[in-house]
Amino acid sequence: MFTGREPSGYTATAKTSVQTASLSKARIADLLRKHPSLHNHISSLTSRHKDVMTARATTIVQSDFKGTFDTMPFGNVLQILNVGRKSGVLGILKDGHSGGIYLENGNPVHAWTDDSSGEPAFFLLSGWTTAKFAFNSMRREVQRSLEKPMMTLLMEAMRRQEETSGPKDVSLDQLFPST
Repeated sequence: MFTGREPSGYTATAKTSVQTASLSKARIADLLRKHPSLHNHISSLTSRHKDVMTARATTIVQSDFKGTFDTMPFGNVLQILNVGRKSGVLGILKDGHSGGIYLENGNPVHAWTDDSSGEPAFFLLSGWTTAKFAFNSMRREVQRSLEKPMMTLLMEAMRRQEETSGPKDVSLDQLFPST
């Protein structure tokens, strides 16, 4: 429980220079009273954050479709959802890390992980070969971060995985087995 005496456990990374300020709970309450639009904006942000976190937490427990990527690979799962023109969130968990992909009519429109969003998150998730996944039909509540079509993203994900796995040494006996 936050008492106002401990430092926050959250980390933020800024893209530009920023200034920070430490405000007491009383000072924040005073600021919100004086600026109702700020209060509305912060309420909206916390509500959206709560919805996204709820979606992440409930995805695995209560789902329309679930499994593991070691039994059904990432690409296959996305293609099934694409062909079925499904809309909802594909939540993914691996070793204490989480992420997901929102789909609209089977097309990915937003991807996120604990540390990234958009295409970097999509490509990271595509490499989680032993992760658990679950799909829930629901409305997207976050801003779009993916613009490319499903197949373009999947082909790029496969190219990247092959690139990182490196060349595979194959012996002549494997290429030309003796009969």
